[in-house]
Amino acid sequence: MKKFIIFLNIMLLVTMSYGQEQNSEAAYVDNEFIIWLMQDVDAYAFAADSNVGIMPKRQLSERLNIWLFEINDSKESREDKMSRLNKNADVRVIQNNHTNIMLREAIPDDPYYSQQWAMAIMSLPQAWEEYATGGITATGDTIVVAVIDGGAFLNHEDLSFWKNTREIPNNSIDDDGNGYVDDYHGWNAYYHNGNVSSNDHGTHVAGIIGAVGNNGKGVCGVNWNVKIMPVCGSSGNESIVVEAYSYVLEMRARYNETNGEEGAFIVATNSSFGVDYGNPANYPIWCAMYDEMGQVGILSCGAGPNLNVNVDVVGDVPSTCPGDYLIGITNTTSADVKNSSAGYGINNIDIGAPGTSIYSTVPNNNYSFKTGTSMATPQVSGTIALMYAAMPEEMMLACKSDPASFCLSVRQALFDGADNLASLDGLVAEGRRLNAYGAIERLLNVPVIPMLIGEVGIVGEAVVGETLTLKANLSSTPIIPELGELSYQWQRDSTNIDGAVFQSYTLTEDDVDALICVQVVAENCTGTVTSPVIGPVRGYSGIDENENMSFKVYPNPSNGKIIVEGSGQLVVTNTHGQTVLVKEIIDFVTIELPKGMYFARLGNSVRKIVVE
Repeated sequence: MKKFIIFLNIMLLVTMSYGQEQNSEAAYVDNEFIIWLMQDVDAYAFAADSNVGIMPKRQLSERLNIWLFEINDSKESREDKMSRLNKNADVRVIQNNHTNIMLREAIPDDPYYSQQWAMAIMSLPQAWEEYATGGITATGDTIVVAVIDGGAFLNHEDLSFWKNTREIPNNSIDDDGNGYVDDYHGWNAYYHNGNVSSNDHGTHVAGIIGAVGNNGKGVCGVNWNVKIMPVCGSSGNESIVVEAYSYVLEMRARYNETNGEEGAFIVATNSSFGVDYGNPANYPIWCAMYDEMGQVGILSCGAGPNLNVNVDVVGDVPSTCPGDYLIGITNTTSADVKNSSAGYGINNIDIGAPGTSIYSTVPNNNYSFKTGTSMATPQVSGTIALMYAAMPEEMMLACKSDPASFCLSVRQALFDGADNLASLDGLVAEGRRLNAYGAIERLLNVPVIPMLIGEVGIVGEAVVGETLTLKANLSSTPIIPELGELSYQWQRDSTNIDGAVFQSYTLTEDDVDALICVQVVAENCTGTVTSPVIGPVRGYSGIDENENMSFKVYPNPSNGKIIVEGSGQLVVTNTHGQTVLVKEIIDFVTIELPKGMYFARLGNSVRKIVVE
């Protein structure tokens, strides 16, 4: 994420010389801006107090505080207004609301191949036979792929769509409190409601991902039983695209935060649309959405252009957006070569997939052939969903412990398991063409960090010269890989203390005003793996005079809502040593945290927080 923020800061100042960007950049709504405000900034107060000459038109993402603004005065030029607002401390990013976005479907001009030729070339029958046909994870999660498109025919006999069962349809009430009214079937970002439109293109894409298999009807998707979340948002208007992605982000984030009680276990998005010759520097908020979704565990699959151009040179959105959570995809044929009307580029097109003469579902229980990067992209998103279905329980536990890092492991396994074709050398990164069996096989060979459970008690006073010792009662879950020998590594502010791999540690002057922790390391057949940091203790001289007795945390354990009493800067870290919250407190504050264990630090005092 830091890399992307640096990208934003640089790219907002530097114009890249992509091929036809001037034509592309000209297409935007003249009296609108998309603005990503700082998290605590109220959009209406911002517009009123700052005399900025714009008014909020619609919130695109509540979680990220992204808004569509409308210009409401003519005191200065549009360019001057944008430049001035870009310097405002309340503005994280400001950009145009572009309108030059196109679906990435091409009309086939080659003879039709036998129906669903792509399944064999991607080794899907072998993957289904040996590993999984899809649908549910080993921990009981219903796997969902979000299709950002023009909509879908919801009553198709051969498709299985996700439903938001916590929402009562058509009662004009936001029953689940997610900020979206009547989103029982999904979301329509065009009209900002839950009425999903029927659409030929979106229905075809949905069938490639997840047409129901082995049901005696029609065709078979990459994943036989995956749920498709339809989101209408492949718009010519960029604010609609941002709103569509924001819905997906919200639903997966809620799933993580409520342990699956709300939201949806979305593992991938599918976007078969984009901007030919687009310069990502001009689409910073659109591009940022991929990293934001990645942070909650979503990989995004983006179609490259249906033009025989090098996107590394001429540009493209989304495939040239930076970040680790977006996969750029091109179209290959049954001859295992790039389609002559598809984009390429070894830096931004990550993988090729069959997209030529693909037979799939269309409205009214019909089926047809289509060609384009639009058809290649769902082969990849469907495979990602199949990979989650094939994972054993220990992998799913690792996924839930750190979804952002875990989905990058899935991405890498997808790449490592691909076929490397000479025909794609110099066109696609490492000449990759999707192989579903290879992706699953590579993923299942990734070492899994054991989740160490139990307690580590630290014995001894936090006084310089005193010795701290450990009292550990640990076991490992899952059972595989087997828990081997344990060792202990003391840390100071998440930095290893050299030579301190012992069960005791003596505090020194260097430890004054430092957070001392212990990290547990397990040795097993997969090598050395490390658990989260646990058991912090504050190191300083004079524990009695420095202890903040007014610092209270309750209820503890809690169900997620915690009251913190005290004054000063509160810093909350998770068991990985990552900061999850920083907040100034005067007297008291209520905070909310997902299920897990945390450490709250206020001044010289640390409190452990358990959320059940």
